[in-house]
Amino acid sequence: MNEIAQWMMARGFSTGHGDSVADLLKELEWQIRERVVKECIRLCDQVDFVGAEDCIDNIKEHFGVEK
Repeated sequence: MNEIAQWMMARGFSTGHGDSVADLLKELEWQIRERVVKECIRLCDQVDFVGAEDCIDNIKEHFGVEK
């Protein structure tokens, strides 16, 4: 378990309150999803096109993020 925590921290992920390998992996999955969503939203915001807000809403819905 310690190796997983070290791997996560070396790559800029926090370990949360991981008491088990499953907890660490669940935390990692959540953080990766959050990074992907933020990057997708950033890209949608950069592109000037009609429907950008719909694009952002669809990304949030797909990844289960609050609107």
